[in-house]
Amino acid sequence: MIGVIFALAYIFLIQKQLQKISNRYVKGTVFGIIVFVFAQVMMFLMTAVFTSIPSPAGSMALMMLGSVIGHVVYGIVTVLFIKH
Repeated sequence: MIGVIFALAYIFLIQKQLQKISNRYVKGTVFGIIVFVFAQVMMFLMTAVFTSIPSPAGSMALMMLGSVIGHVVYGIVTVLFIKH
């Protein structure tokens, strides 16, 4: 459901701001990074509000890298599926 909401946000809010970028893969990468930053801000706010959330186990660098890659792939796929 969150992916659908972000795709709609792309269509109605972000698509117009990214019109200067002609390459759809670059446009998708930028959108994916925007979604990644938003997700990180929301996670920070959730951990500030809900203090009982346990810390993740494992390498934080690998988790961040995986998260960035996942959000960028999501952004590219979203942009490729939406007609301009």
